[in-house]
Amino acid sequence: MGAENLAATVPTAASNAYSRNISALLLHLTSGGALAIDTSDQIQAGVVIAHDGRVVHQGVAGLLQPEGDAGVDGTAD
Repeated sequence: MGAENLAATVPTAASNAYSRNISALLLHLTSGGALAIDTSDQIQAGVVIAHDGRVVHQGVAGLLQPEGDAGVDGTAD
């Protein structure tokens, strides 16, 4: 009953799942074959770090800026 060498099949399944996820993300980030970044999109807002020369990811921006300095949009808090 069951797979004979289950441990040997896990890396292949994990690689396949990862590649499907990366492919789906890249398709989500493009439109008509070109990169189409929309930081108001919930998925893109979570994975895009920088766009148009500025940090757009809230978490990363918070780590890069000392408290009281400029925020994500480049203005002071």
